[in-house]
Amino acid sequence: MALAVSLTAIGDTVNVASRLQDLTKEYGCQLVISEEVAKHAGMNVDSFPCHDLTVRNRREALTIYVIKDVQEAAGANGPGILRRLDEGNRTAHASAHRDT
Repeated sequence: MALAVSLTAIGDTVNVASRLQDLTKEYGCQLVISEEVAKHAGMNVDSFPCHDLTVRNRREALTIYVIKDVQEAAGANGPGILRRLDEGNRTAHASAHRDT
């Protein structure tokens, strides 16, 4: 008899990513990013709406920025912002794992 193994990705990073993805529908926008990712990406977020929210199974509130149009973000932050956001996300993710 074979042993079946089922793995599920669970944890703070996956939980937060899922919540942020859901928020794009709620806010009717293209992108929702956390303050930490914006910081690691070196992104100027002064012109984007900011919200604090509670994420289930997370102790502290999460500050997010709502970006209606990614092209607007690129205009405010220069070329390469999507690459920098991806790098910021990876850095924030790695930081979260070092802290646990």
